[in-house]
Amino acid sequence: LALLFDLEKMKTSQDAAFQKLKQKQKSCGGFAWFDGSNESEYITRHILAGLGHLSKLSKNENTDSKIKEIAKTGIPYLDQKFLEYYRQRTKELKATKTLIWPNPYSDLHYLYTRSFYLDKYPLSNTLKKATKLYLETAKKDWLNYSIYEKGLASLTLNRFGEKATAKKIIESLKETASNNEDWGMYWIANKSGWYWYQAP
Repeated sequence: LALLFDLEKMKTSQDAAFQKLKQKQKSCGGFAWFDGSNESEYITRHILAGLGHLSKLSKNENTDSKIKEIAKTGIPYLDQKFLEYYRQRTKELKATKTLIWPNPYSDLHYLYTRSFYLDKYPLSNTLKKATKLYLETAKKDWLNYSIYEKGLASLTLNRFGEKATAKKIIESLKETASNNEDWGMYWIANKSGWYWYQAP
């Protein structure tokens, strides 16, 4: 009986959270950091990625419908932002030049977020072209990425069918990782200064 009450309480709390989140969403589909500020592509990505995780964990009709309410304008907003950036980068790109994406994390995270919604919101032809170009670049440039970006690249490439490169990145991460009984698995790298990263 206590378990049933707990489940009902969880459902009520989740419904209230979804309602509050939906109220925070702007008409354009984006979310702002704070009430009264402009929408942010960054925070919108993170919210939709979180909802994507939730949809995978909870196969629930009520949850799915709530996520759909947010995603139906949130995904087009993110698509538009990504295409704006893509057009800006390729506007004056000549056939002989190499496309450089100066901020791989943002673009990888967009594609990672987008991968949760491919079935319900298929990519347009223009997005398919941009995505293919970006993934081809990631396949060539991943060695220059930070540890976090490499992990994100492997997940994203795998979800878009580039399994061979994704596997190669994972193998590289395993080769450069250290294992310790107290610390677990961790990496130390020297890129703009020393830092270390511990796997959860």
